[in-house]
Amino acid sequence: MGGDTTYIAERHGPPATNTQEDKNTQQYTLYPNPNAGNLILLQKIADTQPVATEIWDAMGRNINKQNLTFTGGSYNLQLGRIAPGVLIQMRDSIGRSFEFKFVVE
Repeated sequence: MGGDTTYIAERHGPPATNTQEDKNTQQYTLYPNPNAGNLILLQKIADTQPVATEIWDAMGRNINKQNLTFTGGSYNLQLGRIAPGVLIQMRDSIGRSFEFKFVVE
């Protein structure tokens, strides 16, 4: 199956964050969850290489696709008004995959 592993985080109540880590110690945290379409993504290990990001709504439609470049290990993602039930899929420059489910209120 190769070296890529996908991790899925789900909301289970407080604390209102999702954190995903791969075997090579890269870790991402998404907060707040739930949010109003504006969220913050954090990297444990700061990496200036772009992270390919796709955002999917609850109906399975791709509503946003972009490359994120983290500054100082963080990125403020402003999605604006989107429907509840959203999934973010991220793939970093070395092919590691991360997925986050989050709630939009």
